[in-house]
Amino acid sequence: MMSKAELNSNLDFFQYLFLSFSFVTDFDHDDDEFEEVGRILQEYGFEIDDMNESFKVAMSVFQNDLDSAPKDKPLENVLLRLAQVAIVMGKHFPEDVLKSIINDLERIGKSDGDYTDSEKHLVSVIKDIFFK
Repeated sequence: MMSKAELNSNLDFFQYLFLSFSFVTDFDHDDDEFEEVGRILQEYGFEIDDMNESFKVAMSVFQNDLDSAPKDKPLENVLLRLAQVAIVMGKHFPEDVLKSIINDLERIGKSDGDYTDSEKHLVSVIKDIFFK
């Protein structure tokens, strides 16, 4: 099932990547992680109003991915789209931005005070997708 909302901008791609990363690794959207994502996106020069609109799009796509997943594989669609987003970013973003995104994912993972093995693993997977 396709989501009515679609990821259409660089900001949407950042939002989905960061949103899904923060959820998939510990099955929670932590306030500290959300605040860190906001700081990171502002560092890239995105405006608050644009960030808020893009968050709604990314959350809608994310929720649809969760809702449409097979019951026995609840994260399947999220992980597939996360990989697709990483592939697109890896092909279209400059290497210095991709390296920055990897650092940003680490920042998000550490922002709640617990940088878990699953967060480290997913950062490694995304890094491999970016630089293969």
